[in-house]
Amino acid sequence: MSNAQDKTDAISLLTADHRKVRRLFQEFEELEEEEGQDDLKSELVEQICFELSMHALVEEEIFYPAVRGAIDDDELMDEAQAEHAQVKDLIGELEEMTPGDGRFDATVMELSEQVEHHVSEEESAMFAKAAKAGLDLEALGLQIKQRKEAMEEDFSNVPGPEAARGGADAGHKGANP
Repeated sequence: MSNAQDKTDAISLLTADHRKVRRLFQEFEELEEEEGQDDLKSELVEQICFELSMHALVEEEIFYPAVRGAIDDDELMDEAQAEHAQVKDLIGELEEMTPGDGRFDATVMELSEQVEHHVSEEESAMFAKAAKAGLDLEALGLQIKQRKEAMEEDFSNVPGPEAARGGADAGHKGANP
């Protein structure tokens, strides 16, 4: 584990996030057919949504602007932003569901497929272009690490999910209907 933590460049940090979320989705898939696992499913989905939200935020605030300015591929960057919007929409849907809902498992699997597609494109195209563009990936990595640490600290003081459902939502989408 220390090996992943020793890597502080932006691409290594973002790739580590991708691996973490993939593992969480795999854990969910293993539970999908099991009865009586609603609490664990709910916890996994909460963690998946939290990790994806933090990851998307640091990409949108720090990584994407740097990459967009360094490479000449607006189409790639626009597609990544659109994929983030789709993922956020699915996260918003999941925040309104419980494991007992008929579409819960299907929505989680749809999110997994969307994330896998996005990760594949990011790792095969965007990261390669970012590495070749001469960006200071160590400096970007430090910014990403610091931003994530600040967000984790902020959320460590937040009340449990019951309070969040009552309106202390982090705001992945507009006002609730």
